[in-house]
Amino acid sequence: MGKDCTQVPVHPLPLTSGFARHHALAMRYAPFLSLLALGCAVLCALMLPVGPARAEGNCPPGYYPIGGGNAGWQGCAPIPGGGGGGGGGPAPAPMVKVNNHYAAAWHDQSSDAWIAAGYANANAASNAALAACNAVMGGGCSITIKNLDGAVAIARGAWGRLYSADDVSAAKAKRRVLDHCKTLKDTCTVINAVMANPGSAPAGSMPSRNPEIFRPVDDGHRKYGAAAWIDNAKRGSTPWRPDIWFVGGHKSEEAARKEVLALCEKDVGAPCTPVAAISDTFLAVGYTTTPEVFIEAGATDALARTALAARCKRDKKKCTVTEVFNASGSGTARHDPSAFGQPFFTAQSWTKGTERAWINMLWSASGQASEAAAKKAAVALCEKEAKQACEVASWSFNSTVAVYRDAKYKTWISWMATGEDPARHVETKCRQEGRSCRIAATINARVAESRKIDASVADLPSSGK
Repeated sequence: MGKDCTQVPVHPLPLTSGFARHHALAMRYAPFLSLLALGCAVLCALMLPVGPARAEGNCPPGYYPIGGGNAGWQGCAPIPGGGGGGGGGPAPAPMVKVNNHYAAAWHDQSSDAWIAAGYANANAASNAALAACNAVMGGGCSITIKNLDGAVAIARGAWGRLYSADDVSAAKAKRRVLDHCKTLKDTCTVINAVMANPGSAPAGSMPSRNPEIFRPVDDGHRKYGAAAWIDNAKRGSTPWRPDIWFVGGHKSEEAARKEVLALCEKDVGAPCTPVAAISDTFLAVGYTTTPEVFIEAGATDALARTALAARCKRDKKKCTVTEVFNASGSGTARHDPSAFGQPFFTAQSWTKGTERAWINMLWSASGQASEAAAKKAAVALCEKEAKQACEVASWSFNSTVAVYRDAKYKTWISWMATGEDPARHVETKCRQEGRSCRIAATINARVAESRKIDASVADLPSSGK
């Protein structure tokens, strides 16, 4: 895979002026002093040691310290009205601009950039940014942008691509990088921005600098996610279903694709195909009643939803967003968009005892909002009618459930994905296990109902009779 990042070509930026803070000096005096007070003052003045005048913070005479903090530099500014210790002293040195160099480095597998600011020259800033990036990524980093006395912004696109741009202010740098995304038909969000202000110092002085590295908020490595669904062209006799499988939190795109394909094919028993791979972004899933499934990526949850809505509008489809997956989150998911993002649970129960009156019976509750609710409802139905202790025999969600019997009058319960043919599912399962089976009832987890099922309606003659 090539480098998944881009930058706006760098152009020299106009320089901005420095700044200084001015301290106002004030004096207060009394119009009349007693002779005694005047004599004391003269005496004290004569006793003071004589020496060269010094300014605060080791600045030259007539100056006071400025800068520091987040400015990335320190310098001195002239004291207004100050004479450097007397009217006969030398004139203050003129103030000159102090450039503030910055650079940003990234890696084709990094989730953000490392930005160095507050450096005396371009090489120092670039070396600092590269060192910080390589320390995390293990080498292979490159400079995406470098300049002075301005701001740099980093943005992430819908599928995880990174972009960079700079300008004379943070606001302008952000606008510029977002505009750059649009020119490349991408929709981005700004994830990092740093302003490197210029400063000022007396000519000939050596300003003290406070350089800083601005690092990614996470560990700096991309987190990959991938999605897959059944391969319609290769599914053969396997029924089509709208389900989509998703995995997230992987260190590489290849690992994410491999796992999601394995999960899909294990569940459906037919070839699947990967349909999306993203890094550090979001994938929205939409469903139409035709039925069709749409997916779109976005740098944020909201942008993914917006992209999906735009896609459906463009295709003249009425879509409902049923799920938004986060590539940065670890774990796996199987999602049925035809359930419109809502899990509909079902549970079946039977008696704990072996009384003949109830040995063939099951009670089922479906269309429930949670696993706990479905189990509670099914057990309550059983105990209300049987007047004895009952237990949960099976539970599932967004599924089709088959209740069937074998030739030895044993009751079985099996659930499958919505849209799968129950008869084919049971036939395949029983054949693999060397049994002859017949379905007594099927249950749709999405249909809100409570029912009692007599499994004996499916009884087959015993193989020994």
